Amino acid sequence: MKTAQSLLVYLGGFILLSAMILWNPIPLEFERVTLETIQDFRTPILTTLFLAATTLADFETVVFISCIFTGILLIQQKANQAISFVTAVLLGSGVMQITKLIVNRPRPEMEFQLTQAEFTSFPSGHTTIGIIMYGWILYSLTERFPSTTRSIFRGIGVLGVILPIPVSRMYLGVHWRLDSLGGIMLALGILTATRSLTNRLREMRPETRTDFDFKTQTERVIIDSAPTQNNDTQ
Repeated sequence: MKTAQSLLVYLGGFILLSAMILWNPIPLEFERVTLETIQDFRTPILTTLFLAATTLADFETVVFISCIFTGILLIQQKANQAISFVTAVLLGSGVMQITKLIVNRPRPEMEFQLTQAEFTSFPSGHTTIGIIMYGWILYSLTERFPSTTRSIFRGIGVLGVILPIPVSRMYLGVHWRLDSLGGIMLALGILTATRSLTNRLREMRPETRTDFDFKTQTERVIIDSAPTQNNDTQ
């Protein structure tokens, strides 16, 4: 039930937001004010940091890290997780690209931009793919941690890696606020759906009961071999 509610909020919100921007692609006043305010806080150090943050979700970075993580999952014989991870990244990329074509929202004016950006603005591609990829990796690496440790590491990952990506896109002046919000909602929806699918597949796999089956089979072998040992003794 919680998963269904989360999907309704994330994907439903994304669809409504997409429809709203499709109806009126002109940036809202608060979006323009946000970028104007950011300009007042720009410094060489912050610009360097946010340029580095945005490269975390560049196309080349995403392909490189996705290939490595998928390979690790396959080596660990976690084929279901590998398939779900690749599906999440490709699905996010596909939906994002199609939405960009349909909504066709223009990017902020050049006066705001500190880096080059191609294609249309909504939703933010860096935000969408960055959250899906790093969110998936973070969840997988910490899912077996104790509850408190898991929360700490996920919090550090979100604040240190995931959150700077959408913020960097606005700081660099290549996205409006609603672009980043749309990317966040789409990414969380796909992330929730694919992680839920992975957990269901894991529950269905016979391997999840390996320890139980091994013990049971060992006990059966001992019981079956007991009469034979008695006959040999006689």
